[in-house]
Amino acid sequence: MRSLFAIFICCAALCNNFVAAQTQFPTKQIKLISPFPAGGLNDWITRFVAKGLGESFQQTVLVENRPGGGTIPASEYVARSAPDGYTLLLSSNTALAIAPGLYPKLPYNVATDFSLISVVANGPYLVLVNPDLPVKTMRELIAYAKVNPGKLSYGSTGNGTPSHLGGELMKAMAGIYMVHIPYKGSAPALTDLVGGQIHLTLDPIGSSEPLIKAGKLRALAITSATRSPLMPDLPTVAESGLAGYEVNVLYGVIGPAGIPKDIVARLNAEIAKHLRTPEAMGNLRERGVEPAPSSPESFAATIRAETQQWARIIKTSGARLD
Repeated sequence: MRSLFAIFICCAALCNNFVAAQTQFPTKQIKLISPFPAGGLNDWITRFVAKGLGESFQQTVLVENRPGGGTIPASEYVARSAPDGYTLLLSSNTALAIAPGLYPKLPYNVATDFSLISVVANGPYLVLVNPDLPVKTMRELIAYAKVNPGKLSYGSTGNGTPSHLGGELMKAMAGIYMVHIPYKGSAPALTDLVGGQIHLTLDPIGSSEPLIKAGKLRALAITSATRSPLMPDLPTVAESGLAGYEVNVLYGVIGPAGIPKDIVARLNAEIAKHLRTPEAMGNLRERGVEPAPSSPESFAATIRAETQQWARIIKTSGARLD
């Protein structure tokens, strides 16, 4: 009887220690991966989330940039990481909803290799041109492209990203031809657009607004279904002759599959708490994105719906990898 009692006490102690270890999460530094280089909106959102989690947990959250490859290498790195909640990714619909329909083989399976934690935000792009290009509206851009086939180049944040497919969809719907130039992120694409190495790009308001205000870039339209309150005079692409055109980007936090449910719940709760503060909501909206915290289940449902939507866009646009 004493031996059974001792075993019971030992098991209870082990269970208590396990629960305590889980409850104490985090006990060390969390790493949040950004799949783009520093300087763009994705990187800003990554650091914004890292700051909020760091303040909530009273623990450093390190941001590590792993750009390139249409976000696939960074996604694979996180998918292969230990499922303990200490390696996370600020992901997007690029890796989760577009890549499965665009790449014949991926080094990860979205449905089985990730723990979806929470959507962070979503938002549209601006259609931006170098001011030296003699166009001031989408209709003028389309007309110019039709009489100058193949002479325009558009930059994107990488193969398989919404800015890439947004350009391909524009080409298909307008019946024009432009050369696609993929970059490793928003910042280098904008640098070359300002410098005149490319003619146009699709980029979020938060990255490009200072350059627009400085007269270094010209915004022709916004890719959302409705106009933005930040730029109410700027028409949508759909209003500008391409009815039905709509492209948006979604940002969310994910980790490797198998993270304990209580750690996922804790991360989800802290992200939501941070995003719902008036200061956080204001900071995101100033950059043209809408805060959108969600449950893991809702996040998964959104990705399933977006996967179908992007598959249709890929088919309509005839997009291919360069």
